[in-house]
Amino acid sequence: GRPLLNLSFALNYAFGGLALAPYHAVNLVLHILAGIVLMGVIRRTLTHHSGSQACHDSQACNGSQACKEHAEPISRFCALIWLLHPLQTESVTYVTQRAESLVGLFYLLTLYCSIRARSFRRSVVWPTAAFFACLCGVASKEVMVSAPLAVVMYDLTFSGRNRWLLLRQRRRFYAWLFSTWIPLFLLISQGRQASAGFGFGLSSWDYLKIQFGAITRYLRLSLWPDALVLDYGVGALQGPTEILPSAILVSLLAVVSLVAIKYQPWIAFLGFLFFAELSPSSSIIPIVTQTAAEHRMYLPLASVTVIAVVGIWQTCIAISKWRQRDNDAVQRAWIVPSCLLSLMACSFGYLTFARNFEYADAIRLWSTNIQRWPESLRPYMLIGSEFLEKKRDALTAIAWYDRAVASYQTVRQQQKWTKHVDLQLAGVYFGRGTAHSQLRNFEQALADFDRTLELNPKIVNAHFYRGMVLGQLGREDEAIASLTQALELEVSPERLYIRGDILGRQHKYLDAINDLSLAIRLDPFNPSFYQSRGQSLFGLGRYPDALGDLSEALRLFPDYVNARKSRGMVYAAMNRHAEAIDDFSQVIVLAPRLAE
Repeated sequence: GRPLLNLSFALNYAFGGLALAPYHAVNLVLHILAGIVLMGVIRRTLTHHSGSQACHDSQACNGSQACKEHAEPISRFCALIWLLHPLQTESVTYVTQRAESLVGLFYLLTLYCSIRARSFRRSVVWPTAAFFACLCGVASKEVMVSAPLAVVMYDLTFSGRNRWLLLRQRRRFYAWLFSTWIPLFLLISQGRQASAGFGFGLSSWDYLKIQFGAITRYLRLSLWPDALVLDYGVGALQGPTEILPSAILVSLLAVVSLVAIKYQPWIAFLGFLFFAELSPSSSIIPIVTQTAAEHRMYLPLASVTVIAVVGIWQTCIAISKWRQRDNDAVQRAWIVPSCLLSLMACSFGYLTFARNFEYADAIRLWSTNIQRWPESLRPYMLIGSEFLEKKRDALTAIAWYDRAVASYQTVRQQQKWTKHVDLQLAGVYFGRGTAHSQLRNFEQALADFDRTLELNPKIVNAHFYRGMVLGQLGREDEAIASLTQALELEVSPERLYIRGDILGRQHKYLDAINDLSLAIRLDPFNPSFYQSRGQSLFGLGRYPDALGDLSEALRLFPDYVNARKSRGMVYAAMNRHAEAIDDFSQVIVLAPRLAE
């Protein structure tokens, strides 16, 4: 459902494969471009439209005039603080969250181009650019749904008494922007069913209750980003005493935004943007994989930043004018807010650097996640996976998987929904089963794979690994049944090879040859496939064919002991004893354990 995002990853892969640096570079460039566009939106708003809002008292008028006079530094500080804020780390450093920076860029471009279109009413360039920016945003992420509304709200807010005339004049432009909802709904209908919707046991009301606490935390982290978390888990259902304060705060912010329409329309507009940009992910449609996520604040953070920066600037200017009657001193009033905001930007930059240091190591990242948000369950599993796959430490991995199992079981008992928790728990059992199989604890591994498939029978590798473990335990018929289930879900040469190898050991040579021949067609460069098929051909007495396969295996891997040993046996069966002796002599050198 996000074709432009997918295209960007495809281009990254086409030019650089899986090298991380190009992916990070693209994410960073998108983020910087979004910051530049944000600066342009704020500067043009302060320069051209700050005076258009009604001033109900002299202080408001003075504040508006001060913002207009200092539009350049205010817009730069807003963009700089927004760019450097540590809350943005997840959207920029976490590669696959490029969706946020990409849609953020196009969202801001849509707004900027629509603002420019007001100054060039007879030109079609800026309206066309706004339409295509909106269309690109739609192809990037669902958050773009509110962009056409944001353009209309901007015009209502910053057009003064001419707002209704402007709306009539731009009605065709609005129609084009709202027409992008058609492809948006078509794209939404294609995907996201695996992570969003109502079929996972989490009701709209329960999800909405979680969002009150999530939005409150987002706001706190916007002002004081001291404990950032990558994974908040599936969210715990809270009682009324925990939900009520957050619900009151969020409702109060919404009311303030509505009241500000009359007195400070710019605050009302920013409040609308904040809630409109969060609404696709923080409303009533459950996103069960992440009931809370910091990357959702990528665009809404701009509203908080602008209110904070403009508030600090206006306050410092007002205090300076109150204390200093000298005109020269008043003209130098910009120095104090500039110093304060520079200090804020530097502090955020340092915190962002520290946050990226945590991202640099997976175990460090997930360990801090557990320290700051122990209710999240997936980090336990991911640390176990890191020890299993990267550190090759199966014992430590099992200890982490054990902690994960205990935590998941507790959550299943406490919460009202279990489907998504069960899917994650299946992944934990699968990881622990893999670790046990590496340690050759095959009985424990089999029990874990069985539990995995009870919770999620669609995990292909659980069927596959279970089949291999059953083969190691000598339960070959059960192994073939499990491998067959894996192949019914997804065909792969490795699975065909394992089933063919077991069939060969059972002397079911024709079935084995069929599996191994298909495996070779899918992957013609794996010497094990040729070696196994050669043995089955030898079992059927088709010595020349067997000799061809075994020779091909040795061509691909000259030191392949089993292939050389099998070829020696074929040579002996064909009475080509000199060649058999030559192969056996090489086996003795390569593997002295086989000397006898």
